Amino acid sequence: MLDVSPLTFIPGLTPDLTLVCHLDKLAFTVRDILALQIEKEEGGHMAAMAEVHVGSAPAVQATQLSSRMTVTGKLDHVDLRNTDLKVRLDNLQATDEGHYICVITVVDMTGLIRTLTNDVNVNSVEANFTTVLQAVMNFQQGLKNATELNQELVSNFTDLKAQYKALEARLTSCENDVTLLTSKVLKAETRMASVDTTLAQMTTNVSSCCSSHGSSISPTSPSQVSAGALCPVSCSDRLDELANNVSSLAADVQANENHLVRVNNLFNYSLSQQHRIAFSVRYNELISGEEQVPLKTPIIFDKEFINTGNAFDMSTGTFTAPEDGTYMFQVGFPVRGPDPQFPYRVVLTLNNFDALAQIESGGPAFNRSIPAPTSELYELKVGQTINLYVYQIVGSSTVLPTVSRYAAFFLGFWVH
Repeated sequence: MLDVSPLTFIPGLTPDLTLVCHLDKLAFTVRDILALQIEKEEGGHMAAMAEVHVGSAPAVQATQLSSRMTVTGKLDHVDLRNTDLKVRLDNLQATDEGHYICVITVVDMTGLIRTLTNDVNVNSVEANFTTVLQAVMNFQQGLKNATELNQELVSNFTDLKAQYKALEARLTSCENDVTLLTSKVLKAETRMASVDTTLAQMTTNVSSCCSSHGSSISPTSPSQVSAGALCPVSCSDRLDELANNVSSLAADVQANENHLVRVNNLFNYSLSQQHRIAFSVRYNELISGEEQVPLKTPIIFDKEFINTGNAFDMSTGTFTAPEDGTYMFQVGFPVRGPDPQFPYRVVLTLNNFDALAQIESGGPAFNRSIPAPTSELYELKVGQTINLYVYQIVGSSTVLPTVSRYAAFFLGFWVH
């Protein structure tokens, strides 16, 4: 709750000392916040440096440090994570070392007013050659790290540009294929119209031949000559020409269908390559023993089966959406409390804050030795995260129960 930077300073060389008092992860365990205060131990007792209360702006308290302090902060009752009190102490002196404490007054989930504290020790060192040299070396190392990070970012950007150009080339190829296919379809339609015209003319000629010479005369008989201009070519020749045109048209149509199938397969393959996102993880050991745990504990899995697209971070137990879309998640987690009156919950959260779904234990009477699963569909934006937390219900024991081996699992995949 109290972040201090730096923890060790050199008087006259270190530019300033920054102290930030905030709730951080404890914001999920309280109903409201009333005040924040930063204090420093002086002469064996704690002296207030700065504070912020409900309905008032951050204020500097009357201490010997007041002239060198800059105070900022705010109380945010909508999002408690945005509530903080920040003190910057300039022109650091050796007497600035010591014991600093963050004091937060809150209303817990049961409606009781409580005080939360967190303290940090800050030390000073003399500005001798060794410490100055170490400070320079630390600066050089920081500069080196920043340079390496910049090189990595440039490399990643270059890779992304190459992938974008490759995808752009594939899309251009698909567009060319579609243009060619459209041209062939138009050509086939033109030939079909020509065949229709030929067929109509052939029907007229055949009818003329039959009506002029009777049904007993073969279309190829020498008697056809008397038909004159009404039957200039034999009926057999006309039928052969029509058959050839129809065969040619059928071949074009089949070729167009085959080309359309290839283009469709190429599009489907491109889409499937873009959206291959899936993961499946679970525990390979006991989840925990009978031990003290915080009010809210992130679940870190240790067995990875699938992580297509590398969207799931095993080190933090976090899934980060690589693109906008609909995702399916399924969770199975057996929580069996030591006492029915002290239940526990496993919560699926969005961006470490919004509860999306939960699994709640019921104590030994329920004897949940297999996962109690839940499956959910969610619309996610790029960069949004999904995590699992196990935490106590207000008033429950601070002991997390032992849970079955191979039982807890977490999986998800991109739908559309």
